This record gives sequence, C-alpha cells and structure tokens, in this order.
Amino acid sequence: MPPDFMRRPSSGSQFGVVTALLRPARGTAVTLLVAIGTLALCASSAIHFYLWTLAYRDVATIGPLFLFQGSLAVALAVLCLVTRATLVIIVSAVLLASTIGGFVIATTAGLFGFSLHEVTGWAVWSLVAEGLGFSAFGAATLLTLRSPISNRVAHSSG
Repeated sequence: MPPDFMRRPSSGSQFGVVTALLRPARGTAVTLLVAIGTLALCASSAIHFYLWTLAYRDVATIGPLFLFQGSLAVALAVLCLVTRATLVIIVSAVLLASTIGGFVIATTAGLFGFSLHEVTGWAVWSLVAEGLGFSAFGAATLLTLRSPISNRVAHSSG
C-alpha cells in the first residue's frame, strides 16, 4: 500500500503526487521554514560566488561547479519565494545536500582531480548554511506532504 501522500482520495478529485508537488506550501511553520531555507540558500550562493572569485575561478571542473551552484541557488531562492512549490523546496534541499556531499568528497577522497587539504572559515560557514537550509527545507517538505494530504485522505474516507 502506498504512503498517504501518494494515495488519491476517494472523493473523485484528481489529486495526486504531481499536484501535491506543485501546490504552494502553506502554514505559518512551513512559511518560516521556507524563509530560513531560502536565506541559507542565498548565504551558500554568496559564499560560493565569493570563493569562486577568490580561489576557484581557475580550478578545472570545480570552478565552473562553484558558479553553477551559486547560480542555481539564486534561481531556486527566487522560485522558493515566488512559488513556494513543494517541488522547488525539495530540489533546493537536494542542491544543499549535494553541495555538502561534494565538500565531504573533496576533503576526503578528492573530486574531479581536486583535493581540499585546508578547510577555511568560509567553508565552515558554507556548511553551516547548507546544513541549516537542508534541515529547514526538509522539515517544510515533511510538514507540507504529511499534513494537508493526510487530512484530505481522512476526510474523503469518512
């Protein structure tokens, strides 16, 4: 049996996963979590742009990835504020988790031939922002997918 958020209510509506993912996240707690996540996304982006200008501009593959992360983070921050769509929130969380993963790989095994041997204060601030943003977006996603859909399923069956 699929989880609640994947079930269709029996009331005849065309509710489904896609509709749930495109629907704006609502509620005071969710709005606050999305705002925190968006600020963290902006902080991560700003740090990556700054580090690109400072040191990573000429590093093969990693330099362009810093620009890509910063640009995508800005675009997602704008989309989070404008749409608050659950799908955008999930993609934002995935970007932040991927950025943390890339850092861990670069400091341990090396990434695309690049190894980071010294962790600076900027890296620590970036990790803090990304961890905070991932946590906020993850909590917002769980609240959004759990509450409204569960309520609809419960109301339609009784």
